[in-house]
Amino acid sequence: MVVVFISCKTTTLAQTKNKPPLAVTAKKAMVYPETPQMSPNTVQIAVSIIGMKHNIAICEKTYNTAVHVVLDEVVNTGGAIVNRLAAGAKPLLSFNKPLVNDLKKIEELFVPDAKYILTVVEKPCRDFSSTRYEIVHFEPLK
Repeated sequence: MVVVFISCKTTTLAQTKNKPPLAVTAKKAMVYPETPQMSPNTVQIAVSIIGMKHNIAICEKTYNTAVHVVLDEVVNTGGAIVNRLAAGAKPLLSFNKPLVNDLKKIEELFVPDAKYILTVVEKPCRDFSSTRYEIVHFEPLK
């Protein structure tokens, strides 16, 4: 019985000497900073602005301001997306209410042919046949 105990203990020590500490392994498995993990129903897209729309209904919900864009590239996507966006699509995107507090500034920034990286949240319509996308964050494309 004692021999088995010593044998098991020796094997365990040998195994731990060859393996790196658990914390080091976990750090190496981190997500790259260029592609952070996205929340469910969230998509990060590169777009070119076509124009602004005012007082428009999308999926039976009226928005004060929306922006019509050409999708250049899907940069990153979260899980649970119902209707995926593709390059070349021309969706109409609404603004999250806190973003439209300064409507004049939004209109100055979102001029035709301007390029942006947008983070949008997918919100399916009631019948799930179409989807509206709400802008929650934007930054100019450099």
